[in-house]
Amino acid sequence: MGDLVDEFLASHTPANAPVRNEAALAQYPAPVRDLAKQLGEYRLNLPGGVGRSKSPWPEAIEAAAKYNPSFDEKQYDARKNFLVHWLDQKQGLPGGKILSAKTMVNHIDELMKRSDELNNTQFTPINAAVNYLEQHLNDDPRANNYAIVRDKLGSEGEKFFTGANGETVMAKKDIANRFSENAGPRTQKDAAKTLMKLVAGQMSPLHDGYVYAMGEPPAPVFSDKERAVLQAIGLDPEEVETGKPKKSSTSTGPTVTVQKWGRDANGNPVKQ
Repeated sequence: MGDLVDEFLASHTPANAPVRNEAALAQYPAPVRDLAKQLGEYRLNLPGGVGRSKSPWPEAIEAAAKYNPSFDEKQYDARKNFLVHWLDQKQGLPGGKILSAKTMVNHIDELMKRSDELNNTQFTPINAAVNYLEQHLNDDPRANNYAIVRDKLGSEGEKFFTGANGETVMAKKDIANRFSENAGPRTQKDAAKTLMKLVAGQMSPLHDGYVYAMGEPPAPVFSDKERAVLQAIGLDPEEVETGKPKKSSTSTGPTVTVQKWGRDANGNPVKQ
């Protein structure tokens, strides 16, 4: 799997971050540019009343709207408060779920490496016998190392699937039990892929909530390396981040299959 990750990193262009127009700030003095960037990301408190009408605030607000096309002065306080909630890393809140999703990807990367080290075949009974003998007769640590990482993945997965109210829809053991040190390479990869598809299902409302509140999509959640890991197990990183399949740029509508008919030697209609 390491080769797939390296190949992806070499060729992959990361998803576009939210649109920012640095060039539009060139006409403003440096203090206004700096203030505009902070406002454009909703990082400062806007003064109220008369204070907002005094320089450099009007210029900075004007520049912020050019720097961030989705900037909305009227929604400033609401968006600033939303970002505080979005970045909160408490369990069950957006920041906590995002952190857990990223950690899960890194655990999957490590687990796939440990799986590769076992050199398992597609025959589970043979793998089980070889791994048992290696571990108990040769003091081979590979199976145990796999189990350690698998349990870490289960623990982090439980965090991700636990809401702010403490209720979980998938416990640690439910996740860990889907991964076996005796499974073949395809089963290992498919288990990781299925797990991250479930993660994508919960990322979807997070993504939609951000777009609704902020008027633009969030910056990419996963790092280049994490995106490469997702690609290596057969997933599109952006689809995991948004919870939605990509729309084909060449598609003009639903695919329609037209059944062709002909006639047999006796003149009867038949499907071709």
